Amino acid sequence: MIIFFGIKKKNHLYDAYVVRECPKCGRETNHQLLLQKRAFTIFFLPLIPLGTKKYLVCTECKTPYKVKKFPSASEISRTPINHMPGEQPME
Repeated sequence: MIIFFGIKKKNHLYDAYVVRECPKCGRETNHQLLLQKRAFTIFFLPLIPLGTKKYLVCTECKTPYKVKKFPSASEISRTPINHMPGEQPME
């Protein structure tokens, strides 16, 4: 009898943005929230959750970097900011 087992990762990219400085490209840009869930699978069915990881993804260079917790609700915006902080928004 053959048993198929493994680990499956599922990414949830949220439509929420935070303005932060990217550690890779060094620019202050929008970052999207990414939640990655892992589970042990048997016959391609997730059975045992193995934990979650939280990432912020730079919208410019597409680099994800791990964070311990997501930013607070007051820092999160539902729409990306199209201007640099301190500048006037484009109309």
